[in-house]
Amino acid sequence: MRRRFGKILMMGVLALLGLPALSAAADPATGKRPWRILHVMSYETNFDWSDDQFAGFKLGFGRNLNVEYKLFALDAKRNDSLESVTARAREARQLISDWQPDLLYVSDDAAVEHVLKHYANTALPCVFSGMNRSVAYYGLGAAKNVTGALEQEMFIETIRLLQQIKPGARRIHLISDRASYWTESIERIEKLAKTAGGMMLVGVDRLERYEDFQRTVLGNPHEADAYLLLGVFNYKDAQGHDVPFKALQQWVAENSRIPDVSFWADRIKHGTLAGVAVSSLDQGRKAGLAARQILIEGRSPASIPVEVTRKGIASVSIARARSLGITPRASVLLTSQVSPEYAWATQ
Repeated sequence: MRRRFGKILMMGVLALLGLPALSAAADPATGKRPWRILHVMSYETNFDWSDDQFAGFKLGFGRNLNVEYKLFALDAKRNDSLESVTARAREARQLISDWQPDLLYVSDDAAVEHVLKHYANTALPCVFSGMNRSVAYYGLGAAKNVTGALEQEMFIETIRLLQQIKPGARRIHLISDRASYWTESIERIEKLAKTAGGMMLVGVDRLERYEDFQRTVLGNPHEADAYLLLGVFNYKDAQGHDVPFKALQQWVAENSRIPDVSFWADRIKHGTLAGVAVSSLDQGRKAGLAARQILIEGRSPASIPVEVTRKGIASVSIARARSLGITPRASVLLTSQVSPEYAWATQ
């Protein structure tokens, strides 16, 4: 009875802390405790990009294995102040100290910067996915215990998809918030735009205030054929609070007559016209495969190359196309994920 009460008490504590635990018992054949894997995600749960990476990780690591997962969310998209992220990261590092996981898996840049890099060249194996900036930027180039999957935007593929939907779209205006992790993404896009034929980047605006974003979208100052909306999570309203990205997406869909593209499927679900997204499931799967090689096969993380995953998923918003008076060809729709309605209109 005491053991059962202790287990119930622990589950209650985890629930209060927002730390879901997927438990496994000791292997009856060997008596060994389960592998302990802690996943620290940069954003929140119930966010497709984050949840799909974790699902992919589990697929890559393997089913029917004796493993216990714990999940900790930094919530850095909804609460992006340095004070908030730093405090949550400190809690994550305390959990690592208390629980002593066999492997740390993190997704996206905030978790790399504020959690993973503290364990570089320690005995704790670390795997990442969804990282936009380079390993060198975070000082991980020589780390012996770190590997993972880099996320690099599918810019050319996205513009080619746009041109199939709206022939003649060549002039692209990139608009983004000022989150630091977009810097290398923008640099890559600028280089690709210079070498790819049939397209040109006519402007790059990194804005902080939501009203400036709205003014830019409505004004089309560079006479663009389409907007590339990169960072959309950190625009500040008049009170200095982040504007929820779903509200921003709805405003764009209802007020802009310029086609827009991006690189994430959830953006298309909420009103962006089209994009080719890096598969979040594939990002997580790559990280899970690396974790399996480390824990099950005994490989050193340093022997597993950091890779850029290139599996892309084309997505098209029929609702947005309809509002713009565009009729995508059947051949495009048959090879794309299609969103017939805006997600915010059905919630």
